[in-house]
Amino acid sequence: MKTELNIIKGIHPGIILERELKQRKLAKGRFALSLQEYPQTLVSITKAKENEYWFSFKNRAGAKY
Repeated sequence: MKTELNIIKGIHPGIILERELKQRKLAKGRFALSLQEYPQTLVSITKAKENEYWFSFKNRAGAKY
């Protein structure tokens, strides 16, 4: 039986965040401001860009591409 973690393993966090926000009918901008974060930051995360931070995180976690 697959655990929830095994199901989402390898999926970019922005995709999961985008899905959760849609299910809860939350606007990205307002959600970001509620976290005292710039809306642009949240938009960048949810666009699932493979940026250098994500690559460095995967490298530290020992993920294989």
